[in-house]
Amino acid sequence: MKKVVKRIIASVLSVILFCGSAELWKYILIDDASSYTRIMMHELYSEESNIDVLFVGSSHVYRAFIPEITDKAFGAYTFNAGSSSQYMDGSLAIIKEADKTNDLKHIYLELYYDMADNTPYDERTALTSTYILSDYMPFSLNKVQYVTHASSNEHWINSFLIAKRNWKNFFDSNYVKNVIASKQTDYYKNYEYPKADDAIEYYVDRGFVANDAEVSGDTHFNKKAYGEIGVGSSISKDSDWYNSLSDIVDFCNEKDVKLTFFITPEPEWTLVGKGNYQAFHDFVDGIASEFGLDFYDFNLCRNKYFDTNDTSLFKDEDHVNTRGAEIISNLLGKIHTGELDIENVLYDSFTEKISDEDISFYGVAGPIDDGNGNRKCNIISGSDHYDYQVIETKDDGTQTTLKEFDGSKEFSIPSGDTGILSIVCKDLYTDEDTTIEFIF
Repeated sequence: MKKVVKRIIASVLSVILFCGSAELWKYILIDDASSYTRIMMHELYSEESNIDVLFVGSSHVYRAFIPEITDKAFGAYTFNAGSSSQYMDGSLAIIKEADKTNDLKHIYLELYYDMADNTPYDERTALTSTYILSDYMPFSLNKVQYVTHASSNEHWINSFLIAKRNWKNFFDSNYVKNVIASKQTDYYKNYEYPKADDAIEYYVDRGFVANDAEVSGDTHFNKKAYGEIGVGSSISKDSDWYNSLSDIVDFCNEKDVKLTFFITPEPEWTLVGKGNYQAFHDFVDGIASEFGLDFYDFNLCRNKYFDTNDTSLFKDEDHVNTRGAEIISNLLGKIHTGELDIENVLYDSFTEKISDEDISFYGVAGPIDDGNGNRKCNIISGSDHYDYQVIETKDDGTQTTLKEFDGSKEFSIPSGDTGILSIVCKDLYTDEDTTIEFIF
């Protein structure tokens, strides 16, 4: 009997020693002093007020909703649980964590197209977006389910033994010294974000990350806009993504939590450049109808409520900035409380919105290197009654017509060429033309 007790004690001590060592190696090898999610997760677990309304999704979410504003606009206590590249299984995990200590009333779930794909979870190899959340979740069944379902078992050691990911830095004394120093600051210990006086981006509160930059309105090029959204191919209902989405719906039904799908606004030229945003909207709308849920796509906003052509509302070709967040926070609050009718805020379709505006030239999607000595581009246009011609004037003064007048929007710039691009837009109704010139 004594031997059995000794073995049990030895086993317990071994586990304690192993866990203690793991925490020590994590402390000196994992550099998370600048992690927004670390602070957000700490605030989630330490909230004294009940979270009534929870926003869940990717970086589009943590940049879009300002709790100080949404608390007042919603008339409720709100929390922003967005994280970088948060996939649907991550959203499911964070919802379950929030539910443990809160009586959630309403969840707004983002369905951004870049976070929806058909890649099976067990084929994942890049797990940064998973670790961003799981590293700060206390050990529980929910955490175990999340990390074990997020990848094949070959990644499980890195998932639970966090320090192993950076083990190669153990012998880098400068790295270890800097990590330890960053964790000795009062900011780190108190879960505060040290905002520099000249900082453009910085953590604020309850998950919101401010950004005071503005996307340049005179670059003309937009790489994010190049390439269609993979509706029906890389995005479909036959996927782990959709299964996780269904699990969220089931969980909310079980817990009697109201669930609403939404998409935050992107710059209009990005989505027009994609060419098939309406197909993605219809895909999500169909899922929402299937589950009997509301779906608010703010890319369909009428300009009086949110002008997706106003570059001062965006930090880049993909995300709103702080000014845009102020508008969207108030707008969703008014919809939530019934002050505004969503039917009046949004167009019936993205196609209708673009047709109504009839903008002949937004810019150029690309350039994208094709690997064969050319940079592929697409003219971004919301009109169907224009022909386009593209001329390059090289730095040495020589001119080449890259595209003759026709309705096609595709052209290529030879790699290595620099100079001025001239894009001529001819209105087929009036035969008038407009030329836009910019440096490339």
